[in-house]
Amino acid sequence: MLGDNVTILHLSDLQFGKNHRFAGIDLTGLPNPYDTLLARLWEGLQHLREDHSLRPDHTAHQALE
Repeated sequence: MLGDNVTILHLSDLQFGKNHRFAGIDLTGLPNPYDTLLARLWEGLQHLREDHSLRPDHTAHQALE
């Protein structure tokens, strides 16, 4: 419908794999409470929904090597 809002979540440069940032410690040596990318994304999505009433309708993924 014309006039409806669409929310797009753009995910760029995802950090996963053998040397990912979600292995209990990040690349700078600081503790990281997230053991998976999914755990971090889930918390971020909850924050958007609860604090800003945003729920993505679509996602766009971009990977850099």
